[in-house]
Amino acid sequence: MIVGCTGGGSNFAGIAFPFIGQQLRGGGKTKQRRIVAVEPAACPSLTRGKFAYDFGDTAHLTPLTKMHTLGSTFTPRASTPAGCVTTAWRRWCRTWPSSS
Repeated sequence: MIVGCTGGGSNFAGIAFPFIGQQLRGGGKTKQRRIVAVEPAACPSLTRGKFAYDFGDTAHLTPLTKMHTLGSTFTPRASTPAGCVTTAWRRWCRTWPSSS
């Protein structure tokens, strides 16, 4: 069984895709593996988000991409691990020196 976290910046594809590809190609002696994607309850974009065009960043600098999204302006509560990372990132962005 392969379990991986999904969401922005996740490593799910990196850990799961080699095994998926191996299974799809027949892989000789490869046994069938169960691959499970998990997401944080604070940011359930796959199970509660909508499949729509959205920005991949909160600054709206990236091209619009079709994805499962809670909205590019969504911010999880700071009391969650994902919220702590997002809150810290936003604080860092606000303190980044302007290019003057």
